[in-house]
Amino acid sequence: METRSAEVKVVGEVRAVELNDDGSGVFRLRLADGSVVTGEFAADYAAIVIRAFHLHRWNHLGVKGEGQFDAEGVLRHLQGAKQLRIMEPGESLDEPVSQDPETNVLVRMVKMAEELREKYPVPEEEQLPPDFAANYKHYLYGFPKEEV
Repeated sequence: METRSAEVKVVGEVRAVELNDDGSGVFRLRLADGSVVTGEFAADYAAIVIRAFHLHRWNHLGVKGEGQFDAEGVLRHLQGAKQLRIMEPGESLDEPVSQDPETNVLVRMVKMAEELREKYPVPEEEQLPPDFAANYKHYLYGFPKEEV
């Protein structure tokens, strides 16, 4: 089957995500015309893809990268993503990321987390240790601590 590649910019709803052990993975993106495209992402983009999947009804994923087209010219796969971004439906990938808290999803989420921390503070004895992410096996299962 003949295929060709070209730079693309697409925005769509993340409908499925599959993670590999190294944090990279594959996603399925439903475009505005109803077509479905698969795409690959590096581990650095896992948090963005997972968040877009979690919020798929309200937010979309914008992707700039290399697209593979079939013989009829239909986009089938995205690889080599140069940019992945959570977006509002209808927002253009060419628009700069807004820092306005009313329009930027990530800014709103950070603000909401800060408000929750203020409203429901965690007592100091219940807080996680600062090296918990690196040494969770130590704290949960008794493994030796790793230097951070």
